[in-house]
Amino acid sequence: MFRILILFLFTISSINLSAEIRGITWLENNPETNESTDILDVINPVSGRDVDLNYDDANELAHDPFPESPENNSESITNPFQLQSLSQFATPDYYTPDQHEISYKKISKDYKSRIITMAMKDVVKDKCRPYHLNNKLNGITNDKDYIIALRRYFKSCDRKLINGLRGKYSDLLKLGYRKYNVLDNKNAHSFRLEFDNNESIEGYLALKPGKVRPLVIVKCGVFCNGKSSSTNDMITTALYDSGPFHVMMVANHTGPKNIHDNARVNFGGFIEGQELMQIAKWAKKDSYFKKYINEVHVLGVSLGGHAALYTSILNEYLDEKIISSVIGYCPVVDIQDSVYDVTARGLIGPIVSHVVKKLIRDNFDNIPDLKNYFNSDWKTNPKTMASKLAKVNSNYVRSLDSSEFMQPYTNIEVEGADHLMDLGDFISQAKKVTTPTFVWASKNDPIVINKRNSGKLEKAFPYPTKNKNIQVLNVKKGSHCSVFESYDYKTASTILNNFFIRNSKSLQKSKTRHVASINYKQPKLNHGEKYVTPRLLTFPNFDKVVIQYKIYTGPPYMNPFYAPDRSFRYETVEIPYDILPFKVDVPTSKVESQVLTRWLNSNISFKRDGQLLIKSKQAPNQFEWTTF
Repeated sequence: MFRILILFLFTISSINLSAEIRGITWLENNPETNESTDILDVINPVSGRDVDLNYDDANELAHDPFPESPENNSESITNPFQLQSLSQFATPDYYTPDQHEISYKKISKDYKSRIITMAMKDVVKDKCRPYHLNNKLNGITNDKDYIIALRRYFKSCDRKLINGLRGKYSDLLKLGYRKYNVLDNKNAHSFRLEFDNNESIEGYLALKPGKVRPLVIVKCGVFCNGKSSSTNDMITTALYDSGPFHVMMVANHTGPKNIHDNARVNFGGFIEGQELMQIAKWAKKDSYFKKYINEVHVLGVSLGGHAALYTSILNEYLDEKIISSVIGYCPVVDIQDSVYDVTARGLIGPIVSHVVKKLIRDNFDNIPDLKNYFNSDWKTNPKTMASKLAKVNSNYVRSLDSSEFMQPYTNIEVEGADHLMDLGDFISQAKKVTTPTFVWASKNDPIVINKRNSGKLEKAFPYPTKNKNIQVLNVKKGSHCSVFESYDYKTASTILNNFFIRNSKSLQKSKTRHVASINYKQPKLNHGEKYVTPRLLTFPNFDKVVIQYKIYTGPPYMNPFYAPDRSFRYETVEIPYDILPFKVDVPTSKVESQVLTRWLNSNISFKRDGQLLIKSKQAPNQFEWTTF
């Protein structure tokens, strides 16, 4: 039995929602039960994951998994972990020269065990560097100019960020191979939130020690139980490992365990958006860890993006806004078209419909209303599956007390499936969204079809205005939620973090740029060679930081970005941690070293006399980094 740790009960005068949060239960970080799934894992035959139908209860934690509230010390940089330095030497035996980026032809052999370090693969044109993009965006105050700058960047740099094979299915394949055990992080923990209507939702919370920070609540996509999955891992590495944010991942209502635990069929932002608002209010005002949090932002992935977009609507009707900004990442915008697309069309439809049939079969006795629309043999035509699921969904919503819905939906009685689907059309209801809302999608998305979702949204809101603060970025590549692979990981992370930081009053206030001299011996060049941007690597229990220099040895007339591997050589320098111009501790596990490596490469820039080092005959002589 779980002992429910009821931390706070609360009433919210400005919110009407039938299910308030009753309490939180911390769950054991069991690696055998903490793998989730999402649609990328479902359609990826080599991801090594299947739909998670493990409903076994995890063991209760007998103690609070997080330490006391940290002091806010703005004078020094804080390591993503509270680590203890150990003198034990451990040989970094899993390092390879291209650990952060394995070529496509080597995927089946090498890719699965690797995790990117957020270092650029090679040199690109100066204007396309994420460092310069970040500085340009930081100098823009007008939201219209901001989205124009991003669109121009991708128009100019689309083929200059990744020199390799890109495709809507190959990029899904590559993303599915990324492996990162988020819950091996001692500052991340699984939880279950219980609501007073006896429903519940699971996820994980990752708190960065050292300072009070903004929290990003991430609503994951279809079939996601709120644990580790391909997409969840990438978002967490971008915002938590590399960025200045706490991250709370919450399950989707279509997650197999969420369906089983709550015995209902529900999908889309109409209800899940209200639930997200309730979680945000609780986390900020009434949770035990509220003392760690000064703001709340929301990011939604795929189907979870639909819920995130609805928080931007709901936020407008509160006396005091809960949400500071919203990102819809490859989001569903029109729920009706998207559910039909994903179950009945293209190469993806048969795979997803098969998974849905399995979920119907597994919950046939658990959810009685399924028997009104599906036969016991579960042989459902994919063409009619979406409409039947919408009917079951609408029956669930109709069973709720509409007087307790949030504004602007209070007392709206859902008349049926068609009415619920109309309420799931974000565009028709987003006319007065002033909460900063950023939508990032790909034109070659094979799952959430762009022209019926974000493409249509961009036509309706081509540019943000004071009363319609919706900024839409539709890029050429990216497949479904795979811009980290289709372009460059550091670029993708830079954009997500920049938008949230831009709309964070606390981070804008504490943001500080630092420059320090490099005072260790660096590799010497031979005649005609040039330095390429170095990268930093750390390893468990190894008391030195490894700085790898990639040195261009090819013809002087060739752009190194297009040069083959044989045109480079590598040299490494090992430096003690105390030589770095800021304090970090030696990592004690593989995950800790991965996180620290990502943090260093995303935040440290090598410069020569104030200029970013890209291809230079002279060694870098400065570090630059930013603290918050």
